[in-house]
Amino acid sequence: MLMGLVVFSFTLLFFGAAVYTATLPSLVQDAVDGDGAYAQIASGSLLEALVGSGGNQDASNAAVDGSTSGAGRVTSSGRVLGGVSGITGGASSSEMAGEDAQSDPSTNSGASNDESTTPGDDADERPGDDDSSGNTPGGDEEEPSDPVQEQADYEYLLVEFQAIDGQGGYIDQINDCTAAVEQDALASTEIRSRHRYRTLALEAELTNRYTANMNYLAKVSKRYKDALVNLVAMYRCLAMYVSTLNEVWVSNLSFEDPSQHVDEFMKPLEDAKINGENAALAEFQSYYDRFVL
Repeated sequence: MLMGLVVFSFTLLFFGAAVYTATLPSLVQDAVDGDGAYAQIASGSLLEALVGSGGNQDASNAAVDGSTSGAGRVTSSGRVLGGVSGITGGASSSEMAGEDAQSDPSTNSGASNDESTTPGDDADERPGDDDSSGNTPGGDEEEPSDPVQEQADYEYLLVEFQAIDGQGGYIDQINDCTAAVEQDALASTEIRSRHRYRTLALEAELTNRYTANMNYLAKVSKRYKDALVNLVAMYRCLAMYVSTLNEVWVSNLSFEDPSQHVDEFMKPLEDAKINGENAALAEFQSYYDRFVL
């Protein structure tokens, strides 16, 4: 039996050597032509095939990161909100008046109430003063990651932030409202009224956005909670500043000749300053500059 095993082993050895010798030329030719296993190993394709499941897992993780926080890397575009620096005399801009006419809030249902939608009327009870306090649903409890919810949160926050930062967004609109105060505070009653209605409509819209984002805090995933808190604060600050502009127009329109009462109708803006800068705008800029999605 032992002799039979030895003979069988040598037979296999000689047979394997013969097969290898016969196929060696074709293997070498495949390598030269860029085909076969050698080329696959050199190119890494064989390795990828062997560890395909792991590679796919990494690709899947990268896709998830890209669609949520990785796609992120969304930061502010660097726009600046400038406060009112002063006013010019006389009725100035028919162009601004035309622009305001296009934004006439008679078609905006959110602008129907002057006072009820004004955030920050009471300096001691401003909406959102506690929006970064951490007293939001979810607390410190560890929650399992939900890629579907995180993707939905990312898309929601992206839309809400672009509404502020995008071309023609709230920053641009508010800068237009600021320019209107500077240029048309002494204009005709008709022009000043249009500016006031436009400001009122914008204030209502910002307040509605602020409220909607506050409500979204109850369901946002832990991954995006900080970004949403930051966004809520931005909407609060914008609504507060536009509310102040609205107060200016209300006071301004109470005078037949506002040129004789500049200090009076500009008082709301003066009262809102801290160290010579509008407090709401300064606070907004701090949130805006550090926003990351």
